Amino acid sequence: MKTLEKSELQVAEEVLKKHLPKSFKVYGILYYINRGKPTTLEVVVDEWPDFKVIMFRPDLKNKHALDYKLKVTVFSMDEQILRTMLTQEHTYWHIHFMFAGLDVSDVPIIREVSAMKRVNLKINSTNNLMHLTEVCHLNSPTLVALQKYPKYDLNFPSCCIKDEQDRPVSWILMYDYGAVGILYTVPEHRRKGYAKFCCALLQPPSSRRGASADGGSNPGLLQRLGSQVEVRPGFITEEEEASLLKELEPGLKRKRYEFDHWDNAIHGYRETERATWGPAYLDQKGYIKPHIDSVKFCGSTIAGLNLLSASVMRLAKEDTPDEWLDLLLPRYSLYIMRDEARYKFTHEILKDEESVFNGQRVPRQRRISVICRNLPS
Repeated sequence: MKTLEKSELQVAEEVLKKHLPKSFKVYGILYYINRGKPTTLEVVVDEWPDFKVIMFRPDLKNKHALDYKLKVTVFSMDEQILRTMLTQEHTYWHIHFMFAGLDVSDVPIIREVSAMKRVNLKINSTNNLMHLTEVCHLNSPTLVALQKYPKYDLNFPSCCIKDEQDRPVSWILMYDYGAVGILYTVPEHRRKGYAKFCCALLQPPSSRRGASADGGSNPGLLQRLGSQVEVRPGFITEEEEASLLKELEPGLKRKRYEFDHWDNAIHGYRETERATWGPAYLDQKGYIKPHIDSVKFCGSTIAGLNLLSASVMRLAKEDTPDEWLDLLLPRYSLYIMRDEARYKFTHEILKDEESVFNGQRVPRQRRISVICRNLPS
């Protein structure tokens, strides 16, 4: 085992960089140590320079080490060497500490060694860690605004909500190893759902399976609706879309465009119905007005396939229309609305000239929506 010196830490950083994103937690810590961030950790490896295991552990010679929660972070490329290092006195099993970062594949080894050492082991959580490959610089007005809160302005805000004057009001910053996590909301803007919205945006799609949403008038709406609103991008393939169009187009072409729907919901459309599903065919200038589907014909769940063109759907509370939320419906996507989102929110497809999402224009082309509804109970 070897404890790395300052000059060797630079070399170790370059080695770990080649193993991203698996090495991200140890790489992130080392990245900031090498750029002058104070630390109470020491870095040990199994051998140098061709190490297979690198471990960050509390430096008990540092008088400030016990002022903080004691954490051990490990990156391993060899299970047996990791087992050996954990078995020997390279890990402080005699004190209370936390493994703050390691690959889930190493957990069985941790369990094995802790049992051998007769140390109680508790797994608190298993977390997803996103590796962001692209970053951008803050503009000057944002930097000036953040400097008003010196305790929280030392890290790059990975998610930030601004007010009408372009001033940050709620943001998430980075941990010591470079991952996002430190959350702050300006006091006068608290209890408005901004923090929840930041967290929702940063959740991995695989964990929330939710919609890509614009904050709208109330960023807490998406969090509140939860699984009642889903947008599943790439639900069908280009080939599957072509197969659907082959069946739909002949019947639709024989129909003329209508501008007065029986419930005044659709403007500029051609419509046909089948026994189990019905598509509404819109031209580029067509749109769907705010409405709630009739409870006489539709049950608690509505789903729709978005074909030929991306579009923006707006949900608004029926009793307070000033509360609204925009959802991006990519081409080939499936959207689902159920329960409260189905009965207490109107939904509409924005006109081509209004089709904007998160400040970006979403060009509208001809669009087919295949609507699926369950029968009312």
